[in-house]
Amino acid sequence: KTWIGGTGNWDVSSNWSPSGIPVNSSIVLIYSGDVTIPSAYTATCMSVEVNLGAKFRILSSGELLINGSTNDGIRCYGLNSEITNDGIVRVGATTAISTRGIVLTSGGKFTNQSGALIEVNRISSENGMEIRDVNTKFTNYGNIQIGNLASIKYSCIFIHSAGQFENKPGGNMELNNTNLYHGLWISGTNAIFSNAGTLKIGNISPIINNGLTMDNNSKFHNLIGSILQIDRITSYDGLAISSNSTFYNSGQIQIGNNQAIRGRCITMWSAGKLYNNASGSIELNRCTDYHGIRMNDSGTYLSNSGSIKIGNVAALNRSGLLMTSQSLMDNTSTGTLEINNTTVYEGITIDANAVINNSGFINIGNNNPIKTHGVLMASGAKFNNQFAGILQINRTATGNGIEIKDANTKFTNYGNIRIGNLASISNTCTYVHSGGQFENKPGGNMELNNTNLYHGIGIAGTNTVFSNAGILKIGNTNKINFFGLAVENWSTFNNLAGAVVEIDSVASYDGLVITGNSIFNNLGHLKVGNNNSMGWRCLNMGSGGQLNNLSTGVIELNRTKNNWNAIELYNTGTQLINQGLIKIGNVAPILLSCIAMFSESQFENSSIGVLEMNNTVNGHGIHTRDLNTKFDNFGIVKMGFNRKIHDIGILMESGSKFNNYANATIEIDSIKNRDGIRCTSASTVFENAGTIKIGKTYPISVHGITLSSAGCVFNNQTTGIMEVNRC
Repeated sequence: KTWIGGTGNWDVSSNWSPSGIPVNSSIVLIYSGDVTIPSAYTATCMSVEVNLGAKFRILSSGELLINGSTNDGIRCYGLNSEITNDGIVRVGATTAISTRGIVLTSGGKFTNQSGALIEVNRISSENGMEIRDVNTKFTNYGNIQIGNLASIKYSCIFIHSAGQFENKPGGNMELNNTNLYHGLWISGTNAIFSNAGTLKIGNISPIINNGLTMDNNSKFHNLIGSILQIDRITSYDGLAISSNSTFYNSGQIQIGNNQAIRGRCITMWSAGKLYNNASGSIELNRCTDYHGIRMNDSGTYLSNSGSIKIGNVAALNRSGLLMTSQSLMDNTSTGTLEINNTTVYEGITIDANAVINNSGFINIGNNNPIKTHGVLMASGAKFNNQFAGILQINRTATGNGIEIKDANTKFTNYGNIRIGNLASISNTCTYVHSGGQFENKPGGNMELNNTNLYHGIGIAGTNTVFSNAGILKIGNTNKINFFGLAVENWSTFNNLAGAVVEIDSVASYDGLVITGNSIFNNLGHLKVGNNNSMGWRCLNMGSGGQLNNLSTGVIELNRTKNNWNAIELYNTGTQLINQGLIKIGNVAPILLSCIAMFSESQFENSSIGVLEMNNTVNGHGIHTRDLNTKFDNFGIVKMGFNRKIHDIGILMESGSKFNNYANATIEIDSIKNRDGIRCTSASTVFENAGTIKIGKTYPISVHGITLSSAGCVFNNQTTGIMEVNRC
């Protein structure tokens, strides 16, 4: 049937050629004029084609039923060709449409007005709706339901080649039940979808591929007040953004809040971009097989100035956020990112030179557990926590708060990091290894607490470096189970000038451990046990570990438990060099000795070094033992001037050596039970070329100096000065 009636109504026989109102089997062609389906009238046909500037309108309570087309159900093309629906349009309600339900091309336009309804079902070979070409546009103020009754072969809606779609305020769209492809597919330069209403994908029946796919420079605007919901994705992803396409969100996005997403809630690659603006909120849940967000490839970019919540409603199978292959995320000063409830992997995984810049708030595990690590970084990844940035990590079930590994992988902190402040970390709060690097910059504040198994910080491996120029507090609010800070296996820790490291509340073992040829360089302030006790030692060094307390460095060690020493050194190559100030027992008691040295370890107090020791409950000031164990003093050593040393000031055993060099000073006071200096065992040697003052101010319980075994040697050299009093 071809329209010949100019401006007129559908239900007039003479307006058609051949004469007669279209019926179910009619192919309707409208190439001119202005056609109206009147109110309270139901029109039927096999298909409708509007072209060459013609107009077609369905009035309120009017209805158009299209079934059984061997081609497209409705086709509108050509500049100024327009369809306006104020009533009801049903395509494929009872009999299948062979190709597409509704097609707009070449400048055609379709407006679905407020209160109007469009239903598209039973599309047997292509898309429910297709919109393509420049100046082609679909505008919706009403209701659109695609796939609500029966399946769509390809995509519910396919917009491409500069076609445009606007879902206006009040517009409601439901897209369901695809056999092969997507709920909504937007492709090509200037292909644009703007949503100011409600768009639901997969709310009734499954989408077999992606919920929403964007590629080839397309754009999606989710405007203020809008809602995008995606559920029931059975094979792939909720939202897929690729090939220089851009998604702008100022409204609400909810993916997987109601039903599962088989793949990822959001996947981005090939320079796909997502901007979550200040008013935007995104919620991602129920990824059964993969990640909340996956980003990969250079140019792929996520900017968050609003709210992103991952796993806030239901669990994710893998990582909350996975970034790889040079992808980039900026969490701006107004941005909040919350990640919870991963059942297999991490909160955030960053690798292959991907980068996160955080100036807002990232909160991981604040409500529900993260299965492994809060943040895992590898293969050259970068995380920059900027001056206003806050990173908070809790509730890791089996992993670390932060793990950083591999060469060129680096975490830089200018802001605030809190790990374990709300709930426990299974393993270590921050673990850096295999060449990874961490820099806590000036102004950076870190608080690490509440581990179930291991350390506050663990550092291990050649070229692994942790540099602190800010404030680092370990165990300040809750216990660390194993070591406060472990520096192991050729790694390096630099505590820079002006920086502070505080270690407290270590439940089982030591505050600071330096082993395996690792190096700790201190130019700042190191406090161990000033507020709460260590399980064992404050400082434990072995297997070639080295601590350099440089000229500006200050170390305070207090509160050992269970009859352990404040400092314990053992093994060949283990060395502590002091060019600054070390205070032991200045705040609270040491249960055993202030310093214990064994097995060829060495301590050098340089000419500008000051070592102060007080307040032992059971042990000594300094205890050296074993052949080739050596203490060299070029500076000042003072003990017992503030509070008592329980047993012996300096105890030397089993061939150990102590050298007090010219211009060096040793002062020993307040020895509660025994001697100022006691040498035992053959080959034990004390060489004095400096000044020794014993009992200068406070008494020594027994002897000033005791040599208790044959072969002990004490040499007071020509420059040596000894003053012994109050014994």
